[in-house]
Amino acid sequence: MPAFPTLFVGALLGGLFAVFFQSASIERMVSASIYSCDAVAAESAVAEGTNSRKVKECSVSFTQSKSSPDTLAAVFEFKMENGETLNADGLLVESKASQIISVEQDGQVFQVDASRRSYLVSAIDAVWRAMAKGYQSTTGDATVDELLSRGGMLSMLNPTVWLILCAMTFGAVLEKIGLLQRLVTSALSLVSSTGSLVTTVICTCIGANIIAGDQYIAIVLPGRMYRAEFKRRKLHPKNLSRVLEDSATITSPLIPWNTCGAYMAATLGVSTFAYLPFCFFNLVNPIISVIYGITHFKIEKLADDQSDDDTDVGKSNEEVVLN
Repeated sequence: MPAFPTLFVGALLGGLFAVFFQSASIERMVSASIYSCDAVAAESAVAEGTNSRKVKECSVSFTQSKSSPDTLAAVFEFKMENGETLNADGLLVESKASQIISVEQDGQVFQVDASRRSYLVSAIDAVWRAMAKGYQSTTGDATVDELLSRGGMLSMLNPTVWLILCAMTFGAVLEKIGLLQRLVTSALSLVSSTGSLVTTVICTCIGANIIAGDQYIAIVLPGRMYRAEFKRRKLHPKNLSRVLEDSATITSPLIPWNTCGAYMAATLGVSTFAYLPFCFFNLVNPIISVIYGITHFKIEKLADDQSDDDTDVGKSNEEVVLN
């Protein structure tokens, strides 16, 4: 079984086990998100500028200590409409599902309505947080905490990995809806010779690198799309392979948002455009490939017995490409 599905299924089963059999752990993992709160500034304590002192958003977090077995020491954060942020300490009774308390900070009194969320909502939130952002253990034992504390999927991702996933998803959508095939069909209508065919393939590959943002997409899709046209013109498949390498493969590091360009920039520590003028091989090779196509130098033809029997020369380019 592939590694990624195995890890995903394992994490999902572990989360379901925790939801049904480890309620205490769920409560610790979900932490502050157990409660939702709304706050209103008490009018009697508001000085001048009442409108600017209104609470826009309220959130709550908890300290590790408890004042009593049934009391939670909470820290409320109030984001005011004027952009100011205030923090105030308060106590919540753990056994109550909903409660209204008063807290004070810098002479400002707030009426806080804190409501305890349902266990199911808290459990889903906890499992999602653990899978996405990881879990920080606070057992008090440094060795155990180091073993149990992890960063989740987010710690294994970086901008380059995110870009690769987005590029592959975007490229798959373009292929599935037939947009790229339609563009290639239009491009083939302008092809009249081997040189123009090679030039069209190179432009398509560079365009795919720019639009799809992934080298793999820029190699595979044009290769599949133009394969029929190369056969129709009795050109050996290795000609197409070489053109793909001369364009899609070596131009991808020159595009900042392409997966290769992002990886090179992150590895070298410089921007893509900083090293681009020095990439002589990447810049010159597509031009040489076009010259090869125009002059027919190193362009190998297919022998008659190598041609596919089902290749109908009389078919239109669109039918051949799309099929």
